[in-house]
Amino acid sequence: MALLRLSKKNDQLYAHINNRAEMEASLVWARPSSAIGSELSVFCGNEEVAFLEGVHVLDEESRKIALEELSVRYFRPRINKIIRTDVYIGNRYFRVDTDCGIRSFVIKNPYMDIKTVHKDGMLINDVLGNLYLIPSFSELDKESKVQLEKVI
Repeated sequence: MALLRLSKKNDQLYAHINNRAEMEASLVWARPSSAIGSELSVFCGNEEVAFLEGVHVLDEESRKIALEELSVRYFRPRINKIIRTDVYIGNRYFRVDTDCGIRSFVIKNPYMDIKTVHKDGMLINDVLGNLYLIPSFSELDKESKVQLEKVI
């Protein structure tokens, strides 16, 4: 396996493979909806230069850089409570309390825009492409469950 190190200058990520010259790079999870936290790819331009079974295979400094980079790319507020939902002309409107504060968003098709992840978690993709995470449906309060069931 190739030796891969990551570094960062300003806001740009660089990959060093087998101690060769640095290349501008980007990181992506191989399966961002269903298996975030497992395999990831390292791209330089449009070319995949490395496929890793996880960040644990990286040295400590590269792992820290990778986790920071991935947390920005895959920012997903966690929904703690669903305050209100409505359906109007086929669109589903949400007002939620997240770990980043109160948010409002819209989805068009719950069958396409709400995916099951983990055991009973849900990932919601709004019309603007933002992702919201419900870590566990069973741990939501009763009113949040009622609100969610109104729109799915």
